[in-house]
Amino acid sequence: MGAQSTDQGLLDIKFGQYLFQIRVISQNEVGLEVIDIKTFQTYSLESHQFVTQINSSTLIAALNRKEENHLKLSISVGLTSEKEHFLKIVLNVTYDFIPDFSETLIIPLKKGVSEKEMIQTQLKLINSEIAYLQKSIEGHNLQSCNKFVATSSSGTFNGTNHVITKLELPKGKYEINLQFYTQSSQNWIYLKLTNSQTGTDCLKLPEGGYYFTVANSSNYQPHIIRSFVDVTSETASFQLESQACNSYPWNMKNLILSATSV
Repeated sequence: MGAQSTDQGLLDIKFGQYLFQIRVISQNEVGLEVIDIKTFQTYSLESHQFVTQINSSTLIAALNRKEENHLKLSISVGLTSEKEHFLKIVLNVTYDFIPDFSETLIIPLKKGVSEKEMIQTQLKLINSEIAYLQKSIEGHNLQSCNKFVATSSSGTFNGTNHVITKLELPKGKYEINLQFYTQSSQNWIYLKLTNSQTGTDCLKLPEGGYYFTVANSSNYQPHIIRSFVDVTSETASFQLESQACNSYPWNMKNLILSATSV
């Protein structure tokens, strides 16, 4: 869950089973209130001054799970010698070019919480979840509008293999639509849409192609193929290719290859 700003100037960040409310006092000082979502217990620290190279920006980045290879954050519940609970947060920073360093934050359990304060805590959690859901819905709607298109106006394929068009896609899930017109004296087409990163054929046609009825070799016939693809890398290049054209030659017009976010 990303950070949410509140009307009180606090930064809300959900990390695991905890909701952090952070008040940035300065680059080297923060105030913290942490709510355990499962138990509704609240841990509060009026001020923590950072004593290492770590600062408020580092803490916020770690809670937002940024640079997880370099910023490691752990949370545990402890008990003082007076049998009072506290939350222990340890933030470790590791980079190849500098020595490792860390910062520990001890946040005491808020004592004497009234019924009214408990209700207020639950309202905080509800409002935070609503804000998160709204952001997720807005992000999903925006992503669902993304459509990527590649076209090819015409082509004659009579050699071994022919690259028809290419399409670049960012990370995400897509519905693939391939539409085109064919003219052929044969009744078979080999088509592949290959992910250059994985080498996977995304059209997944049986035996790499399909039969169709040749009504008249001088006429163009419409074809539509649909599939789904999941791009797990940051970006991926997809190449649409017709194969075995020396055995199954064909002509193409008005090809549209599109990918729509789902």
